[in-house]
Amino acid sequence: MATIYHHLEKERNDVAVKLKDSFYVDNVVASVQNEIELQRFQTIACQVMSKAGFELTGWVSSTEQQNQEKTKCSVLGLLWEPNTDLLTCDHRNISTEINDTCSKRQLLSISQKIFDPIGFTAPVTLIPKLLMQKRGKIIN
Repeated sequence: MATIYHHLEKERNDVAVKLKDSFYVDNVVASVQNEIELQRFQTIACQVMSKAGFELTGWVSSTEQQNQEKTKCSVLGLLWEPNTDLLTCDHRNISTEINDTCSKRQLLSISQKIFDPIGFTAPVTLIPKLLMQKRGKIIN
């Protein structure tokens, strides 16, 4: 990331500034107002990054022209549906086989399976954490 930031610091345009603010590990998550800005952003971003030997690929957009085949893609640990522009939590890996009784281990395991680096699901993931806290107070 330091190399990318160093390279982008040398560039003096609005796309480079937006790129610098939009990198997350090896993904760029950025937003523009319309398709004309999108085309401009893609062109300049690819030019800027190619100067440093990087190739930007895998573009996904919520515009109809850009997105014929993509129904869902992963963005920062969430599922994004470009056609409807909806973000959802990927809950397929969370076990639903919970009985009336749930052990501390099961509760902890389930609460840690939710990958959410931007805090999108914080209101929901707070519940198992509060249950863990309550359970600890009851036992002690």
